[in-house]
Amino acid sequence: MVVVRAAAVVVVVAVAAAVVVVVVTITDPLSAQVHTDPLGTAAWNAVTHGVKRWVLFEPSTPKRIAPCRIYRPGEDTEAIMYFDFLLPRLKEAYPDVRCYEGLQHPGDLIFVPGDWWHGVLNLEDCVAVTQNY
Repeated sequence: MVVVRAAAVVVVVAVAAAVVVVVVTITDPLSAQVHTDPLGTAAWNAVTHGVKRWVLFEPSTPKRIAPCRIYRPGEDTEAIMYFDFLLPRLKEAYPDVRCYEGLQHPGDLIFVPGDWWHGVLNLEDCVAVTQNY
């Protein structure tokens, strides 16, 4: 069964009496604000086309720090604003907070442990497959 919603294709596969949900995302150069995944799930993400910029924070990072919701005039909740303005401000204000950053290219796979704060900025149009579990 394949369901298309917005810019994602949800593929439901029955495997040995279990149901596995895999989401294939086809996205423009936007993406997700810093968040933790629902129910403390872990996730993996594989890019087939495009480049993603990731930021991750350990679960011990306080909620008031990782999402950094302190906006200045002209800033908003778009991921590009976070990476361009809020993240540098956060790193300057909290130099002891561990922040992991990296670029994900086609063929790269990233694992996001459960309860880790993370955000993604698509640097170009991307196609990726992800699964939470």
